[in-house]
Amino acid sequence: MSVEQYYAPTSIKEAEKILAEDENAQPLAGGTAIVERIKNIKTLVDLSRLGLNYIKKDGKNLKIGSMTTLEEIAKSKLMTGSVQALKQAAEQTDCRQLRNVITIGGDVIAAYYWCMVPVALLALDAKMVTSKGRSYQMEDVVSKNAKSILEKGEIVTEFLISDYDGKGAFLKFARTYDEYPFTCAAVCLKMDGNKCKKASLAIGAVETKPKRLRSVEKMLEGNVVKNVLNKIPDAVSKEIVPRNDFRASEEYRKYVTGIIARRAIERALGVNE
Repeated sequence: MSVEQYYAPTSIKEAEKILAEDENAQPLAGGTAIVERIKNIKTLVDLSRLGLNYIKKDGKNLKIGSMTTLEEIAKSKLMTGSVQALKQAAEQTDCRQLRNVITIGGDVIAAYYWCMVPVALLALDAKMVTSKGRSYQMEDVVSKNAKSILEKGEIVTEFLISDYDGKGAFLKFARTYDEYPFTCAAVCLKMDGNKCKKASLAIGAVETKPKRLRSVEKMLEGNVVKNVLNKIPDAVSKEIVPRNDFRASEEYRKYVTGIIARRAIERALGVNE
């Protein structure tokens, strides 16, 4: 990697201007994706001084700055209710050394198929907010790829999570705790006693992009969850078309994803813990 110019702007407007005017400029968040993907970068724009590192409550909303690291998310006491899904996804991403540099914004923009934070954000029905004042539902972000919906010079500033007073959990399946997953699942539930009022279930590392499983969500809603738990694996396997690669076959991913989804639901409810 050969960098000719390095900028460290102290305002969002300054960063936008540099990125918009220099076609070779690349934003720098945690830097892990840049090191892996881009061999020759002429201009780097460091976003670390823009004040985008925060986790805060705003009324009934939770706001997470795009430069907040995954380790900060994993340790934050504000990650309660259904946002436990995001906290657990951050905890299970890579090793602590990498979690200390990987940012939530960078993880979403990188869009590697195995990234787990976007899966949790999708289940939480979060919004991605930009420096232009625009906001995008995570379902649009993951389906279109975050980079493709940003204008030249536009910066991701924060993620907004609303209505998160339910239950949430995240679970991955991998050979080791800090390895990339074969499959993963995030679930958010709103309960009325033993019955599920509202459900959101997303899977990742299975297809090319994270995905909400709508039919499984409908199966949960309006029912006593323990009465449908054993039906979850089969329902999940019918709604996914897993990738087939050297790490796991299509059949294996389909089977394991159903089990992981059921266990994530059990974890959210505190079953078998």
